[in-house]
Amino acid sequence: MKIIFCLPGKTCSAIHRNSWIKAIPVFHKKNIEIAFRDYYSSDIYLVRNVIVRGKYPEDFESEMPFGGMDYDFMMWIDSDNAFNAEDVLRLTSHDVDVVGGVCRMSMGRDEQNSGKWGYDKNGNKVVALRFPLSKNDKLPVNEKGLFEVDFIGFSFLLVKRGVFEKIGYPYFRSRIEKLNGEPRVKSEDTSWCLSAKECGYRIFVDLAVEVLHDNTAVFFEIDEREATAPKIKYRLMGLKGDHWGQVPGTIKASELYRPGKRPKGKVPV
Repeated sequence: MKIIFCLPGKTCSAIHRNSWIKAIPVFHKKNIEIAFRDYYSSDIYLVRNVIVRGKYPEDFESEMPFGGMDYDFMMWIDSDNAFNAEDVLRLTSHDVDVVGGVCRMSMGRDEQNSGKWGYDKNGNKVVALRFPLSKNDKLPVNEKGLFEVDFIGFSFLLVKRGVFEKIGYPYFRSRIEKLNGEPRVKSEDTSWCLSAKECGYRIFVDLAVEVLHDNTAVFFEIDEREATAPKIKYRLMGLKGDHWGQVPGTIKASELYRPGKRPKGKVPV
């Protein structure tokens, strides 16, 4: 198996770096070939397209992603997420074309970066429905624990070879969709999902895979004793702003940013 990791951004958070320190030996031990593609710019459309296709004329000698390089999966991971190798391998075990993990949008919001379109009685698309993480156990899943969605962010997303090839270049492009009758410019990842769905691909979320979205206001340190566990545990060092002060203790990702939560000392995990 060969996985090409697509890593947008110039710098990364400490928890992201530490995730790689733990993950790379696991991939090598399991004889999984890995490669990396990265790029940075203020233009996220450019960043994602360059990562897959390249920037310079010689990169376009092949019309295939990665210049025709052989691979089985591409794995997108944002530079402010913490993860473990087991989460990546779990995603590869599903026989689907597009599948991602659960990632909280931002602090103070109990919603994830995936969802479904809502329609009115006339079939008009009126709203983007993002589901609360606290209600994940209520979502209908298949026998493998997968929940089908219409769109998902690229914060932790696995795509099987063949999907980008069918969508074609430019893979990421700005698209305008009407919501409740008003034209809305969609983000690069939501626009990609629209293209993937039009090509006949289904998109899933594995609700058992939850990554920690660092968000720029939080500073964490991976608990070394639990770094390889299915649920990574973290030691909360502190949170800037009006939410939490310097509160020591170990918490799990699903407890982060939840409104009304103020951990004191050690929190059960």
